[in-house]
Order: sequence, then structure tokens, then C-alpha cells
Amino acid sequence: RTHKLDPKQLKAALNDSDRTLRVHALKVLADHDPPANDIYREPIVGMLKDPDPFVRRAAADTLGLRRHSSSIPALLACWKATPADDTHLIHTLRMTLRDHLLNPIVYDEFDNWIANQVMLDDDAIDKLVNVSLGVPNERAARFILDRFHTNPKMPYVAERLAHVVRCAGESDLNNAFEVAESEQGSVASPAVIMIAVQKAVALRGVRLPDRLRAAHEELIESLLTNA
Repeated sequence: RTHKLDPKQLKAALNDSDRTLRVHALKVLADHDPPANDIYREPIVGMLKDPDPFVRRAAADTLGLRRHSSSIPALLACWKATPADDTHLIHTLRMTLRDHLLNPIVYDEFDNWIANQVMLDDDAIDKLVNVSLGVPNERAARFILDRFHTNPKMPYVAERLAHVVRCAGESDLNNAFEVAESEQGSVASPAVIMIAVQKAVALRGVRLPDRLRAAHEELIESLLTNA
């Protein structure tokens, strides 16, 4: 905290056999602003594979404060390897990824990785979509919207589509409405999708397109008839 530890001492602490010392070294690094050429990034990323879950959580937390897009694949891999009952580590990983995604430029890298079929498998992409729900900007909305076109079995349709409608840029909004119309016939509940989209539209303060409004009215009439 007083910047008295030199790189040799910090690197030794990161590799110490004592878990407490490894965790403390990570917390020290979390308190330091990283330089442009961060010599600690690679060792910290490597500690996402540490055998101790407390160390892995500290590493994930530190990477959230020393953000760089090259850390994202390792964070996703750590999440995939984490047991579902380790909710603390999963939460830390989600928050760290969310903090990375607040920089819209990162999504351009995702597009390149996906186009070249490197770095990201389907599970990793879905995790990024999931985390993007906590990113209220146009670029996150477009990333989710693009996944509707590439993944016909998109889960959590209503929640994800509502986020797109709330946050999409003007140039993407009509596309989002077209997806909403097409999803009315999906395996997801059409009523749930309709309610989610209408709430998103109200929050945004815009009007539903006439075709989508008509589809919703038809759905409501059908639901009342069959009630």
C-alpha cells in the first residue's frame, strides 16, 4: 500500500506456498494502478487456476481493477470450471467481466474473435450475453441483438430482448422490434415476451411499431378467449 515492495518481492509473494500471502499480494496489486505495460497481468491471470478458491477469487477481483481484454478468455474459463455452489467466486467473476464490458471497444474484439472462431466457444458467448445484461449501453445491446440472429435457441428471451429494446441505439431499435415480432412464435411464452417488451418500450419512452402492437392485441384477444 505504501509502494515499498519491489517487483521481485511481489512476484515471490504471488508464488508463495502460503495461501494467505498469495491472497495478500493480490490485494496489494489491486490497490496499485497498473502501468501500460503491466508485468503482473500474466501472473494474476495464471492464478485463476490456483488450487485454492480464495486465491482464485482474489485474482478475479484484482483483474477487475486491472482491466484488459486479454484477461477475458481466462475469466470465462475460470467461470466454466467453477462448481455451481461456489457462488462467491462466480459472483466475483461476473462482476469483473461486467467491469471489463463497460468499455464498448471490448465488444469489437468479441466480434473479431467470433468471426475468426477463436477464443470464445458457445458457452463463453452465452456467458458474455448474460453479463451484458448488466451493461446499459448501446454496444452491449447490439452484441445481444446479434446473438438472436446466430442462436435460434436463445435462452431467457424475454429478459434479453427487453434489455436490447431499452438500450439499443436508434439504428438498431427497428431490428430489435423485428426480433420481438419473430419471437412471438418461439418456444418461450409469447405473453412473457410481450410484457417484457412493452415494459422496455415504456421505460424508453417510445411507441411500439403498428405491426408489433397489432400482434400484441391479437395475442391478448387469444389469451382472453382461451381463459
